[in-house]
Amino acid sequence: MAIRQDRSAAVAAHRFGLGEASLAGIGGDARGWLLQQLGPADAQRGEQLPSGVAGVKRYAEFLRDQRQAVAASSADMRPVEQQFGEHFRRIVQADVRARLVTAAVTARPFTERLALFWANHFTVSMAKASALASASLSSCATRV
Repeated sequence: MAIRQDRSAAVAAHRFGLGEASLAGIGGDARGWLLQQLGPADAQRGEQLPSGVAGVKRYAEFLRDQRQAVAASSADMRPVEQQFGEHFRRIVQADVRARLVTAAVTARPFTERLALFWANHFTVSMAKASALASASLSSCATRV
C-alpha cells in the first residue's frame, strides 16, 4: 500500500506539479494535494513587469516610430523583426525572469504548471509583430 501511495505522490509531483524535491508535502493523498491547489495562480514575482495596458502602449510607440521613419524617408534598414525584438527585449526578459522565479518559489506547483501551459499556449512569436498587443495581455489572463 505504501508503495502505491509513493508512486501516486511521485506521479502527482512530476506529471502535474513542477517536480517537487520532497514528496513528504504530498502525503498519502495525491489527488487531494492537487485539488487543494486549484484557484488563481500566484502573482508573478519580478521587477519591471509592465501591465497589459503598458504593453499595448509600448506597442503603439513602436508602430508610431515605424510610421514616422517611413514618412521621413529615414527608415531603418534593419529587418523589422530585429527592430521589434530590440524594442521589446527588456519587457520579454523581465517576463521570462518573473515566470522562472515564480515557478521556483510557488507553494502551488500544479496551478503554476497550468499557468505556464496557458502562457505557452498564448505565446506569440516575436516575428509576428502585429499580434504583440495580445501577448502583453496573455500574461494577465493566464494568472486569473
